[in-house]
Amino acid sequence: MNSNTTITAKIHSITAKALKVGEDEILCYSHFNDDLGADEIGMTEIFLSCEDEFLIEFSEKEEKNIKTVENLIKVIKEKTSETV
Repeated sequence: MNSNTTITAKIHSITAKALKVGEDEILCYSHFNDDLGADEIGMTEIFLSCEDEFLIEFSEKEEKNIKTVENLIKVIKEKTSETV
């Protein structure tokens, strides 16, 4: 499993747990609020779990701009490549 697949799988798992949805409901283009029903608490849980899992930190601006699963994957890939 390559790192892109691993990142995506971990994000799907974190999102499913935080939002109490099936991983099969989560697609890269899924919108956290509109498609997955995320509220502010759910998004906070996703961000905190991702920070712990990937050893990164999100800025407030990044958190406000992340609307889809794909956005989250992209930001995490950028941040994890910076730390390598």
